[in-house]
Amino acid sequence: MSRSSKVGVAILTEARLDANYYAARFLRNEAVLAASGLRRVKVQSISALCNCGATPVDVAYSDGGLGLVRTSDVRPNHFKSDGVLRTRELALSDLRESVVARPGDLLYTMSGTIGYACVVPDGEQAVSFSNTIARVRLPAKSPDDPHYVAAFFNCRYGYEQSLRLVSGGIQGHVMPNPFKELMVVLPDSATQKYIGEKVRQAERLRAWAKALGTLVWEEFADLVADPLPSRVSWRATATDLDPYRINPKQYDPVVLDLVDRARRKCTRLESLGDLFSDRDIAGGATPKGAMYFDAGVLFARVQNVKPLRLDLSDAVYIDRIADDELSRSRCAVDDLILSITGYPGTASLVTPEDLPVNINQHSVRFGIRAGVGAAYVCAALNSRFLKYQIDRLAIGGTRDALDYPSVCRLLIPRFDAETERAIDESARDFIAALKMAQRLVVAADALVDALVEGSIDERLIVNAQQRLEAGDDQLDREILMRFKADGIDGKAAPLFSDLDGLYALLDQANQG
Repeated sequence: MSRSSKVGVAILTEARLDANYYAARFLRNEAVLAASGLRRVKVQSISALCNCGATPVDVAYSDGGLGLVRTSDVRPNHFKSDGVLRTRELALSDLRESVVARPGDLLYTMSGTIGYACVVPDGEQAVSFSNTIARVRLPAKSPDDPHYVAAFFNCRYGYEQSLRLVSGGIQGHVMPNPFKELMVVLPDSATQKYIGEKVRQAERLRAWAKALGTLVWEEFADLVADPLPSRVSWRATATDLDPYRINPKQYDPVVLDLVDRARRKCTRLESLGDLFSDRDIAGGATPKGAMYFDAGVLFARVQNVKPLRLDLSDAVYIDRIADDELSRSRCAVDDLILSITGYPGTASLVTPEDLPVNINQHSVRFGIRAGVGAAYVCAALNSRFLKYQIDRLAIGGTRDALDYPSVCRLLIPRFDAETERAIDESARDFIAALKMAQRLVVAADALVDALVEGSIDERLIVNAQQRLEAGDDQLDREILMRFKADGIDGKAAPLFSDLDGLYALLDQANQG
């Protein structure tokens, strides 16, 4: 089969003579976009103000001050404010307005992870942005929804437009002028609002999850208040010596003092091994041949194990045969997955939506005995108090790792039943909110794809938005029920298996 294709002279342009620009899939993509304009949908290029940033030179970064957004902070439909670098040495007055982004502005990555777009959310301070990012600011009275436009850039048809424009050698990029010529499908303003609102709902759920996380970690804050200054060297006493291990970190006075103070505060400390259920600790392995698929049994790698929850944004899957080979590490609902290498000590709770799931050799899984909240233990494992212990117990040459005895020896603080129950509930809400936010973003992108392809009637979406504004969510529910993991009206599992749970989470997030 030939790997090359002929391009007709009629479609050649003097501006682009590189082969990638004329790849068959990009030409098909362009044809679909053009066909969408034959319907009631408007298709036009980015005509609003577009500016590229300028990276400041010789500035020191700190915990506060003006933010500098990099490509790593711009994810599809998600502005990662926690990762933004900040500098007190820069002020808005020092910058041209052309390199300042404000709430409502759209940011687009032009290098690195090319083609990602998000909107600076309400409540975020004005930020500067690096020279790898373009900003789009819609006119003040524009009927277009910036969150919808971002969803368009992140949908399959919008994203492939970006890939077509990539130029350069080792470090590909999209130049500013070609970016301005990107076509955007702009349906009725009610349609844009309906899709944009799905992205805004995801933002509200993330903000609520962040607040819940803060509440959870605050419950453990007293256990690490005012630690002793760290030391380069120390002397262990005879009473501290433990035949289990004689390496210096085992006797770190900072950690020993924190544990001792916790006990003096009458905090009950229970070893993690004593909290295991009959689903005792087990580690995973990499399946023979390491064959990964787009569907099947979730194979949780270390990058998927995030504090409290499994992050499926970079998920791979194994088949049932490989899962059977690794049956010892197969996970169940309310199991905890704990990373033991890479990022030792990060723990995730397995939820029904994660199943089926297995793990590799960089993590262990275990169950928690009845009467103890699994999400509570997961929260404790991710607390600063446990982080001190994990740093003490991790050993290794090129990189630190936890062995099974060390995992079992970790000390979990036990609070009164009501406090543990509240932490458990908050942790579960945190997980549910982040997972639902991811699904809402997937739904928004899929809706844009369906509009471009004409596989969903735009009048249905307009009607759903009008009913929502009148307080009727029935049609919205009917549309969401059509979403499957493989797209609208697909054959995979429903994207939203619990619509009542979705609306309940949104109500809680709206109430703060």
